Amino acid sequence: MDLLVPIGLLGLIGLLILLIIYILKPNYQQKFVSSTYIWKLSLKYRKKKIPINKLRNLLILLCQVLICIAAALILSKPAVVAETSVGQNEKIIIVDASASMLASCESSDDTRFDRALKKTREIADETLKDNGTVTVILAGEKASYVVRRAGAGELSEIDAYINGMQCSLCEGDVDGAMLLAEETLRYNADSEILLLTGTTYVNDAENVTIVDVSDRYEWNVAVLSASARLEDNFYTFEIEVACYGLDKAFEVFCEVSNVNGKGEKITLPVQTVNGLDGIPTKIVYTSAARNLGQDVIPVLLTENERIYSFDEAYIHIDEADSLLLDNEFFIYGGLRPTVKIQYYSTASNVFFGGVLRTLKEKTFGSWNIEITEVKGKDTPATEGFDFYIFEHTVPKVLPKDGIIFLVNPDSSADAGFSIVRRNVQVTDYDGDGASLAIGDGEHPLVRYMDVEGIKVTQYSQVDEASLERYDVLMYYEGNPVFFARNEADSKIAVMTFSLNMSTLALSVYYPILIYNMFNYYLPSTLTEDLCDVYDTIEVNARGRDLIVTAPDGTELLFGEFPAKLYVESFGTYTLRQQLISGEIVEEKFYAKVAASQSDITREDVLSVPFAANAAQEIIEDLLVWFAAAIVALMFLEWALHSIEGL
Repeated sequence: MDLLVPIGLLGLIGLLILLIIYILKPNYQQKFVSSTYIWKLSLKYRKKKIPINKLRNLLILLCQVLICIAAALILSKPAVVAETSVGQNEKIIIVDASASMLASCESSDDTRFDRALKKTREIADETLKDNGTVTVILAGEKASYVVRRAGAGELSEIDAYINGMQCSLCEGDVDGAMLLAEETLRYNADSEILLLTGTTYVNDAENVTIVDVSDRYEWNVAVLSASARLEDNFYTFEIEVACYGLDKAFEVFCEVSNVNGKGEKITLPVQTVNGLDGIPTKIVYTSAARNLGQDVIPVLLTENERIYSFDEAYIHIDEADSLLLDNEFFIYGGLRPTVKIQYYSTASNVFFGGVLRTLKEKTFGSWNIEITEVKGKDTPATEGFDFYIFEHTVPKVLPKDGIIFLVNPDSSADAGFSIVRRNVQVTDYDGDGASLAIGDGEHPLVRYMDVEGIKVTQYSQVDEASLERYDVLMYYEGNPVFFARNEADSKIAVMTFSLNMSTLALSVYYPILIYNMFNYYLPSTLTEDLCDVYDTIEVNARGRDLIVTAPDGTELLFGEFPAKLYVESFGTYTLRQQLISGEIVEEKFYAKVAASQSDITREDVLSVPFAANAAQEIIEDLLVWFAAAIVALMFLEWALHSIEGL
């Protein structure tokens, strides 16, 4: 037995404390008096019995000493060691399941991964026929055991497990696989580790045998990345491509659909790239001449080729290389959704017009906002818009096809709340008015706002009992002055005070409120139109639910938002939703394979597992046994104390 923390033996000081207790314990002396004659007479008969009282006391003391010693040993973490088994024929096979393992060569249809599985079966069969043991680890998205220390009796099951292994679409977790191999080495330090891969490792892996399953004739051209961004109202397309395994010239195509909303498809000028092995090249289609640096092919678009909106851009390289999954790329998000906003007021002010124009500018890259102002006695529309703002005067029947913002309304119409009294004057205040109080401070509509910094001098009183379907966000002395609801078929926000009777319009919180309202009621379905396979992305919806169609046609239905979507395959995902207006809209995003997987000739550094030598020992702690001993000794001590009359 070894002690892993020898300093824990300081717990033996408890023995000294026990000794001090016994020294200080009162020592009662026996005295005889005349009135106890009968008891003295009885002692004559007791002395004939076996004097085990002293024995019991000694046993109690012994139990207490042993308890102190066991407690001190527990503090020292006692452990025993067991030698690892040596000399046994055992193989640990790690199969790299990186996306690059899907590369194949012209001479055969099998991929690197197919060759790795074939080699795994051969090694396993040979080892098991020699009465050995086999462990198979798959280095996929996350390293995992496929077979763990299986013997000859499990040969048929092992073949089935190996046949069921699948290659991933990301960087294989080889480091994690090495950690699992290290765990297995604890049972047999002489186990041989074999890594089946197409990657070249530059460091010396002493206890790992690298089995190269690549083919010297493999090569790959790839679209590494592509993007589109608005510059001076026109899109600039950037495409990065590369060639691996040889120097080769190849052509890059970029086809753009529904250009400028005209339903036309155009192909941008085809570019020939003289690819050098391992050196990426960037192609930039731009509407303005500029210096783009080295390793860049600039393409200046003509006036007819300039693009300010599009549905999708399809980039592809038509070469029969070894890895086809990176020969194409899609760009989405080139068509900004249009949001129509109507502002109606019988006494319009400059505040709404200014903040709406600012909103349009700030969201220009994501939304196409169209603003319509209706003033005075003109009749506002109650359909055909996505966002309605009614200030002061409210139509008898509210729109059903959009978001509604009522400001200082003269009636509730059919919004489902009750106005008790209009234009209530705030009489007791200093300066600019009386401060408001926060309601639901966690609500997205009041994010980044200090509601107490907003002051009012007049408001309309609303019956709070009528607001069951609303979230109250602002109060004045217990009276709701701002409330909102966000239901699938009813999206309404109400502010019961005028901008002219408050400090809101003059504060920084006014544009924040409008921006929060826009994002709350009209959330972007996606934050990005591009992601990697196996990413988890956030999706949202402006309608009741959202249907996501994967590249293989599988559909997922989401009804609570925001929601998390796990992207498990590469290709185009389609998101479909029905808006409050009844319109069905579709958006798309592209899931790509990581660019690092396109480099099928890449070099890497291997994380080598710790290999125990033949004398290595496995530590097994004894804490549980010593704890059990303490419990047993404490029970024995209690039993000895309970004996009476001895």
